[in-house]
Amino acid sequence: MKIRIIKGTNQIGGTITEITSSKGTKILIDFGKDLDTDVTDIPKIDWKEYHAVFITHNHEDHIGLINNIPDDVLVYVEETSLEVYQVFLDFTSKLPLSRKINTFKINEEIKINDDIIVKSYITDHSAFNALMFLIECDDKKVLHTGDFRTNGYKGKLVEQVIKEIKSVDVVVMEGTTLSRNNLKNRLEKNLVKDIYDKTKKYDKVLILQSSTNIDRVVSMYKAMKKSKKIFIEDIFTANITTLLSKKGYTIPNPKTFYDVYSFVPMNRSEYRKDHKTDFYYQYIEPFKKDAHLVMTKEKFGILVKQSMLKDIKLYYNKGYLKNTCLIYSMWEGYKEKEDTNRFLKEIENLGIDIITCHTSGHSDEAARKMVLKELTYRYLIPIHTEQKEKFEKYKHHYILNDGEELEIR
Repeated sequence: MKIRIIKGTNQIGGTITEITSSKGTKILIDFGKDLDTDVTDIPKIDWKEYHAVFITHNHEDHIGLINNIPDDVLVYVEETSLEVYQVFLDFTSKLPLSRKINTFKINEEIKINDDIIVKSYITDHSAFNALMFLIECDDKKVLHTGDFRTNGYKGKLVEQVIKEIKSVDVVVMEGTTLSRNNLKNRLEKNLVKDIYDKTKKYDKVLILQSSTNIDRVVSMYKAMKKSKKIFIEDIFTANITTLLSKKGYTIPNPKTFYDVYSFVPMNRSEYRKDHKTDFYYQYIEPFKKDAHLVMTKEKFGILVKQSMLKDIKLYYNKGYLKNTCLIYSMWEGYKEKEDTNRFLKEIENLGIDIITCHTSGHSDEAARKMVLKELTYRYLIPIHTEQKEKFEKYKHHYILNDGEELEIR
């Protein structure tokens, strides 16, 4: 077995890991865009050598380039993760999926060419149904952690998974937060109290967070409910939470929760009744529980997007946003992006207080140590990090540069 990191030993996001069997079967783990760039840098891959690509989760820096994979190479994505990604593509006006995707269920084993077996395990991350992969071939085992943490609502499952796997030859591990000054993650469940404490004195709460961070949606709902505010999801988030509800997950959504409403921005033509497109009928028309009237009478917390600035200003000018704050619940680095920075300055100009309340979706030191303590392993390869040299403090580290490989005998 050989392991090569095509991309990811010197960057966060856009990582690609290659695994090759002694018979020449080759697979890739993840094929996503570089993080925080509008330039589509497609890696030069000789696709004639490859048989399959497996995606750990539906964040763009892990899945965003799959349309560039030739049709004769199999692509595997967990079924619910793919459905959420499809909603994301439709709402963000990105190119639709143009190739066939093979879906699978969590814990399912997939065999490629009878000599590589890939099994998925649920992990804890800020993407719904994010996965770790256990890859077996040539009597060797590799654990690819994908992006993970242990401080979310699925945190305890990670330790259970690691104890089940017990022993591998190689761990390929993300190290995103190693560049963030010894970050210690707060527990997601404790974030609820933090949000409540910081927002209870406000009548209206605007919430800026990722729609695909379902743990955070749940936390925000719990905090708003505790302060007796109705909870409003923008129409993008409402479609994702309703999708998950239909699949049997108990997620706050406007279809089955009495105190959750949906908000349709008024300045988007494709969201209006007079534009009866397929998009309108699929994503807008089914949501009758609209929040506009309720927002003029009730205390509320509402998930907002930067594209909703005109709506926010309209409600402000009509006097409906008195005693209001905005909760910023994303990575601090996004504040440096021009569009985010401009949006936050506009909010400040309205006299709305901005409060940061966040916890990372990536492993901290405690999470990494737990995995490495519970596992028996021979090699530890860092990826998804800007400071791979910090992995030297862990036993059996084997630090690669992009393009280098390790042969396991």
